[in-house]
Amino acid sequence: MNVGDFKDFIFLGGSPILDFCNTEIIHLDGCDEFLRSREDMISWYNEMSRYDASQKIKKPGKSKFEISQKEFLKILAFRRALRVYFQAVVDERDNHKRAAIITINKFFEEYLFKKALFLEDSTDVVRDVTVGSDNIFMGDVIQWFTSFLKSANQERIKRCSNPNCSHLFYDTSKSNTRSWCSMSSCGNIMKARAFYKRARVQKTKQ
Repeated sequence: MNVGDFKDFIFLGGSPILDFCNTEIIHLDGCDEFLRSREDMISWYNEMSRYDASQKIKKPGKSKFEISQKEFLKILAFRRALRVYFQAVVDERDNHKRAAIITINKFFEEYLFKKALFLEDSTDVVRDVTVGSDNIFMGDVIQWFTSFLKSANQERIKRCSNPNCSHLFYDTSKSNTRSWCSMSSCGNIMKARAFYKRARVQKTKQ
């Protein structure tokens, strides 16, 4: 696969920063890592650009940039801190949140940004880039995070109720009662499990 080629990444979070966290899924059977290489990370970034916050498909585009191995590992470490932070929000564990905030702030202190103009797909785009680097990825991740915190209601940040999934998502339902990252996948799986469990209980009682 060439750098920038699209893969079958899943975008169910309702926000770029939650979808970024969802590139690593920790569940009962272990961990699924979708960003195994620098090429994967660039491919994910390019595919993510096809979606807006409501998951409406946009015209595909490819950003031309490189990620060093050192930056790749730092970005994964930052993703880990972000996921701990959001899981603490969901679980209402302030001590875990405070620990994650300390780590996140260390990244904020390390990465200084400047504005730079890029020509992408015949469009002029102003982005934050790290000083001394032409890598735009970390600048965008931090921008997604800070923008999300400004606009999001933390009570609507949730984790999929399927223990073998754990996708984070932003609940935009009017009743704020969404339980699954996707009704067509995890929702149907969990409803089927509940049905068979009730059936077994009923059979035992007979």
